[in-house]
Amino acid sequence: MWDSLSGKCLRSLEKHGKAVSSVAFYGDKIISGSHDMTIIVWNGEHVEHLLQGHRDEVSSVANYGDMIVSGSKDKTVKIWSVSSGECLRSLEEHSNTVLSVAICGDTIVSGSKDKTVKVWSASSGECLRSLEEHNKAVSSVAICGDSIASGSTDGKVKVWDAKREKCVRRFKGHNKAVSSVSNYGDTIISGSSDGTIKVWNAVHTSGKCLRTLRGHSRKVLAVTMYDKNIISGSEDRTIKVWDAADYPSRDESVQPLKAHTDLVISQASDGKTIVSGSQDKTVKVWDISSGICLRTLVVHNYKVLPVAVEGEIVVSGDGNGCIKVWTRKKGKNCCHNLKKHQAAVLHLETDGQIIVSGSRDRTVGVWNATSHKCVTFLSGPSGHTKGVNRVAINGTTIISCSLDETVKIWDFKRPKEFALLQTLQGHSGIVSSVVFDGKTILSRSLKQSLDWYLNEEDQWVPNTKTKSRKYRKLKEKLPLIEEEIFIRKDEEGIGFNLDSNCTEITIIKKTALQLLLETRYIYYLVSIIKR
Repeated sequence: MWDSLSGKCLRSLEKHGKAVSSVAFYGDKIISGSHDMTIIVWNGEHVEHLLQGHRDEVSSVANYGDMIVSGSKDKTVKIWSVSSGECLRSLEEHSNTVLSVAICGDTIVSGSKDKTVKVWSASSGECLRSLEEHNKAVSSVAICGDSIASGSTDGKVKVWDAKREKCVRRFKGHNKAVSSVSNYGDTIISGSSDGTIKVWNAVHTSGKCLRTLRGHSRKVLAVTMYDKNIISGSEDRTIKVWDAADYPSRDESVQPLKAHTDLVISQASDGKTIVSGSQDKTVKVWDISSGICLRTLVVHNYKVLPVAVEGEIVVSGDGNGCIKVWTRKKGKNCCHNLKKHQAAVLHLETDGQIIVSGSRDRTVGVWNATSHKCVTFLSGPSGHTKGVNRVAINGTTIISCSLDETVKIWDFKRPKEFALLQTLQGHSGIVSSVVFDGKTILSRSLKQSLDWYLNEEDQWVPNTKTKSRKYRKLKEKLPLIEEEIFIRKDEEGIGFNLDSNCTEITIIKKTALQLLLETRYIYYLVSIIKR
């Protein structure tokens, strides 16, 4: 990894013997697949696991929780454990190169040069079904519940009902190969070598194309939707952000902006500004309406992980457990250091009165946002036993969720030994995100979403009734922490590498400033739980 402005080498991960074809992220770990037939799990600059087992080039990697899925030129799909590095299963049904893999829960989907889409059970390794209708190689696959989308070099996009083993929608409109698809249930987005992005209505029986987005001058390599914006990456060396509420039919991009010099890991917004945290160890504050970078905050010695913003207060945490609070006084940036966590800070929230942090050290930290004094650290025998993924605030109540598969409710005003009010158990996997509106708690694990309400005995219990409109509105706010960032592949499964001079992000709609940019690679978010 290089600083494109100074030319300084920031980090060089050198272990693969041949080209790196695909990269995925798992927390602060990097997963890379290579033509040297290996997969490496990196922890910082160190190799945590070297995964060997493929007999030919690795063309695609994806991950879900502790599982890595890889596709290879050796015609196999393999399942690996991130934590142990063991190969759990080898799936052998394809008759040609596996170009794309996707995973959601127990379901794995693979697309191959043999023109088929195969659906697998991750737990049993069984090939549940083989979907055959494309005339050429299947270059991209995506999954949303029982709905599978596939794109092919034949220029077509197909939507399949996995249970019925039937193609239910056929979209035709691209003039060249489809290189990327994203599946959001009712909406399918496709990117093509013809330089266009198409938005399709998956409900309409005729496969209606809602919009065609034009603006890229070369092939579109990656498309996704994030926070009501469509994000596309192209061989023309740009990442464009489109307002999904008002899809433009022509190029309306404004002057490209200088962004971070390394991967943007996190972002937060208070409606007026967007704050981004990056692996380049800086925090940037952007004005949403103009797209102008208002401030660049440089003080962290490690990569910036979570960020939060509320008015003039900007909070950032890093991989070494440090938390910085930035305020504006007399036009100057004032930085305050909060008491350090013992491990990486995974999430931050602030309501302007208090700052709450969740950390890999299994604690929840609470600080006064004005005095910057530590109020308490919520932990202990009844606390979380693994890292705290996310926190939510409402008054004196804090909700935290963890890798230990639990959600905990705290009142930070109580004495520390009585601060824990209740532990919610019901998830069968890592709880990755939680939101709280004062009356309803909505939590999401890698396998399910649960909402909780307070019963007559003042105990939080899961809601088994029909979901209300209020629930659906609250669910829209639930962050998709399960999303992973990785290099998207073209139709041949090869990772696309930008040169070190690409440091710009082009904004299609000035109100849609989503900073998903790494200066040397095209990255994009692929939702594991497609909303």
